Amino acid sequence: MGLGEWLIIGCVLSWAAYTFIGRQATKTLSPLATTLYGSLVGALFLGIAALIQGDVAPVSWSWRVWAGMFFLAIFGTAIAYTWFTEAVHQLGAGHASVFINLVPVFAVLQAALLLDERLGLSVLFGGLLVIAGVWLTTQQKNLWR
Repeated sequence: MGLGEWLIIGCVLSWAAYTFIGRQATKTLSPLATTLYGSLVGALFLGIAALIQGDVAPVSWSWRVWAGMFFLAIFGTAIAYTWFTEAVHQLGAGHASVFINLVPVFAVLQAALLLDERLGLSVLFGGLLVIAGVWLTTQQKNLWR
């Protein structure tokens, strides 16, 4: 296996660990506190990796880089992960994890709206398949009884 495959496996294992640890953490912590602690641990690991690679130079970042970092920190991390952690707490890890499949759909829609990216027929069809899959999965109890 190449590096890419190992990174994907690591990503999946990390996400599974985050989901199940988050489920346990919400028994004693709020979803916001759980997200904060998870983000701090993630930032620590990413910081260590960046230091090892020599990729840390925040002093030379432009205002656009800082604005992008701020946007991702607030919307892509704090709000999104807090909502997901609340969903895990309310619905359970298995049911809430189904909705992670919608992340690429919304990313593509945002790219089309904010960056004027073109949505081809195959992208639209793929998005519809994902949405149908999420809908079928969440309706499974009602449809198959």
